[in-house]
Amino acid sequence: MAMLNKQAIINLLIDSPLREPIKINLIDIINNTQENDLSKTFPTIIKEIEIFQKATERRFKLAEELIAKLNGGDSALIAEDQEQGANSGDSKAE
Repeated sequence: MAMLNKQAIINLLIDSPLREPIKINLIDIINNTQENDLSKTFPTIIKEIEIFQKATERRFKLAEELIAKLNGGDSALIAEDQEQGANSGDSKAE
């Protein structure tokens, strides 16, 4: 497998769904890394993408639950929410 060069990695980051501040930070890391050390940056890039992926999966789950509630559907979800609301004063932050 051919090694990606700086520009190829930067192009992948630009086209990625990551948020702009994260893209900028990763691009800075790539730009400040010697060509022969680029593979050392891959774990950092992969970790950021995994974090994004988990957050996206969570958002999809929350969206599905909301759709179910709005469709008058799942009374179990509504009961669960009422129970959680009674047991928790915490707000969910990302």
